[in-house]
Amino acid sequence: MEKALREEKAQSLSEWYFATFTIGEQVCLSFIAGAVLGLSFIGAATAAESILHSLRKKEPESTLEHAVSSFIHVAHAEGLSLPEIPGFERLNQYDAAIIQYTDFWNDYFRQIDLENFTPLEPLRVKAMVMLESAGSEAYWHDPMQIANTGDYALAMLRDGEVNGHKEFLVNLLRNDTSLNIAAALSGIQTTPRRSGRWAYDDVPEEQRIRPDLSLFYGIAWLFTRAVVIGEVKEDGVITGYAPVSQRSWHEATGRYNGNKAYARRIDELISASRSE
Repeated sequence: MEKALREEKAQSLSEWYFATFTIGEQVCLSFIAGAVLGLSFIGAATAAESILHSLRKKEPESTLEHAVSSFIHVAHAEGLSLPEIPGFERLNQYDAAIIQYTDFWNDYFRQIDLENFTPLEPLRVKAMVMLESAGSEAYWHDPMQIANTGDYALAMLRDGEVNGHKEFLVNLLRNDTSLNIAAALSGIQTTPRRSGRWAYDDVPEEQRIRPDLSLFYGIAWLFTRAVVIGEVKEDGVITGYAPVSQRSWHEATGRYNGNKAYARRIDELISASRSE
């Protein structure tokens, strides 16, 4: 009987959760509950239930910020420890840029003759930002984490090679004068790691990665993980190489981070945000 009651409550909370929050809000709350607070989904819904009344009084565009702030307040009230995160409640501040930049790169790659082109969804980018940097100082500098020392996304896009290694598609993009990637990233340096944190202050401000660069070129880098390069042949003879097809966004996400578990977590966030 007790188990049945718990299951009934869980179902009720689940229905309330998906009916109350938008997709973006669900992704943020899922991240906060799972990655920061250490709560289960049901624990998160239970805590959030206490702020339902105030949430419903908010205008739609401000609901997310208020929800996150209230959620943190509830967590503190219940004795849950949280890291000191300046502005943690503003996890939606990049939404407009994410949509704009995703649309730009979708339009760009749509013009390439890929046999199975599938547009990137802004929701995937936002979920990646949540896992890559939300809850840390990195969110305010490098939300897509392309400039970390030891990674080569920034260096490859900026210079066209890393330790003698080149990527065909990256250099195809760099050679497109309409994009002007090399000039845009010229002088931007990787971020060193010091005392367990990414030390942005160690990099002169004019050479430091910025959120707009991180998002715009982070999405471009994700596309380079998705597009497959193939041989171009004439009469059976290889005459060159070109973008020919596209991997799934799940696979591309894993290649972006280098971790299959990361790709699964992103898919889980996206799936949870769409459940009804």
